[in-house]
Amino acid sequence: MMPGALHIAMYHYVRPILGSRFPAVKGLEIEQFKAQLDHFAAAYAVVTMEHVMAACRGLKDLPSKALLLSFDDGYSDHFVHVFPLLHERGWQGSFFVPSCVAGQREVLEVNMIQFALQCCPSSEEFARQIDFELSAERSDYCLQPIDFYHREYRKATRFDDPATAYVKRMLQVVLPSALRSRLVREAFLKWVTRDEVAFAQELYCNLDQLRMMQRCGMHIGAHGDRHRWLEELPRDEQRAEIRRSSAFLDKVGVPPHGRSFCYPSGSYNMLTLELLAESEFEIGLTTEVGCARCEPEMALVLPRYDTNDFFPRGAL
Repeated sequence: MMPGALHIAMYHYVRPILGSRFPAVKGLEIEQFKAQLDHFAAAYAVVTMEHVMAACRGLKDLPSKALLLSFDDGYSDHFVHVFPLLHERGWQGSFFVPSCVAGQREVLEVNMIQFALQCCPSSEEFARQIDFELSAERSDYCLQPIDFYHREYRKATRFDDPATAYVKRMLQVVLPSALRSRLVREAFLKWVTRDEVAFAQELYCNLDQLRMMQRCGMHIGAHGDRHRWLEELPRDEQRAEIRRSSAFLDKVGVPPHGRSFCYPSGSYNMLTLELLAESEFEIGLTTEVGCARCEPEMALVLPRYDTNDFFPRGAL
């Protein structure tokens, strides 16, 4: 393995899934997570974010088979299920939280889409509903013909079938923001729940929980403000997302130096990297797949592996 090589494991939902209200959610069962931690203890050397930052500065070497554990989106899963298991082992997890969710008053649009996909009759039905709206709103929003969107975005991805990938892409970034926000909210209210506040309080960590995790040695990093695709935003909006992320880390009690940023949906561009450097973020995590190199020029674009790439589901 190359010097400075680092495996970064990426997690989202870690919870009891089968038999729950959302049995189709894409996440890791608790028992599988425990088995994965046992595997890591035998096959890897779990390192802290501070160790990774020092390695990226050339101040400290990484051990062989170094592994960083990263958890995205600020879910309550991470406080209830993940944090106790890591703390028990003396391991650090790095938790990346959209700054707006700690208030627990609203559900991120990306999560509205996820749970609407869980609760709707089928992803095909959801896709047909989007196509119906495209036909109705085509002239008002100067939209392309439906065949264009199918040709460009109805394609299977690493973890999603074509219809699911189409719904996600159209409602996360492709459609005009006003239209996609309306469609996302309508789908969530129709298929999931009309009590958004209660759902948000159940889904996300609150500020006190995040502060406790930070005081107990966990690393809390930034994940934008509202989980927006940064590469699609102009300079002033990207800067606002990063500024709000910094203010959120202040509230949690994260020191001003040695901060990290995880790109929402893996979306960033050269402008994002420039603005993060100006704001003195040291580490940036992507959703690109691969082994990371801890070198100064790579510190803001570190790739990760999905939890499914590791034992017991994968070969790593």
